[in-house]
Amino acid sequence: MRYDLCGLSLDSDEPFPELAQSISSESNTILRLRREGRITTAGETLRPAAKWTLSNGRPFLLSAKTRNGYLLQFIDLVDFFVDQTGTDVVFSPRPEVPADSVRHLFLDSVVPLALSLRNHGVLHASAIATLFGACAFAAETGTGKSTLSASFQTAGYPSITDDCLLLAKEGSDFYARASYPGVRLLRDSLSLISAQHDATLSVAHYNSKRRLGAGLFATGRHRLSAIYCLERPRSDVARLREPLIEALSAHERLLAALRYLFCLDPYDPTLLVRQFRLLEILVSEVAIVRLTIPNDFSALPRVHEAVLSDLKSRVYSVGARN
Repeated sequence: MRYDLCGLSLDSDEPFPELAQSISSESNTILRLRREGRITTAGETLRPAAKWTLSNGRPFLLSAKTRNGYLLQFIDLVDFFVDQTGTDVVFSPRPEVPADSVRHLFLDSVVPLALSLRNHGVLHASAIATLFGACAFAAETGTGKSTLSASFQTAGYPSITDDCLLLAKEGSDFYARASYPGVRLLRDSLSLISAQHDATLSVAHYNSKRRLGAGLFATGRHRLSAIYCLERPRSDVARLREPLIEALSAHERLLAALRYLFCLDPYDPTLLVRQFRLLEILVSEVAIVRLTIPNDFSALPRVHEAVLSDLKSRVYSVGARN
């Protein structure tokens, strides 16, 4: 079966109910996925690659550069092997791991890491489409970027992506590429957009979030106007009641973009040079600012107003200069 994913194609023998099946007869495959009982194609392990840990310090993802590509081991869940070109992916799950957990790890972790091998810029960010261009919300897991992005749907602004922002550079502009319909939210966040629990699907057996596939979801690509680095109030300003948007220095913008960048191999100098060149252009052409929001759901309408007002001022400012 062939599916649409980030404007490209995925060929897989495994069903993906989260994705729309491709109706195009043209082959622009970016990934091919197949299951094996045991991964035997990785080859000799050469050195470590990306590593992710949980908040308690326990490893969640261990990966390694091998003779033939990259081996990704999600501890006690599933192993993936991505070939050198970032095109062919093999996976081998533990027998007790549900299929939805495997699909979640593939779509939301393996795909952005594989795309980084293909010279794509992919940020850990959600994004929405507005009249003033697309804007992204980049943040660490648990900060609330999915909740904020989904809450914009209640005001009529569709989601572009929930967690994996694929950047496309065309001319002097960057574009946000829609990934697939769906946002992952906790129960209290679902209530913000009047979504019912029984209208959602499980994300993963080890995760209490639910996947909502119905709602306002954009397709195609959208010119990116700004990236908001989402933060919660520090302890000394914990009673923050209004959203706060602050400019960042060039150095801070680069560090922020780097912080949220998906990169499968942080030890490969060639890959790092390509990624840094992309980020250098990104921080010079797209506004990257800090957005601190109150710890209160009731403040979300004021956050909407602040973000849209900021986007509008940036578009009009650019228009005046031109």
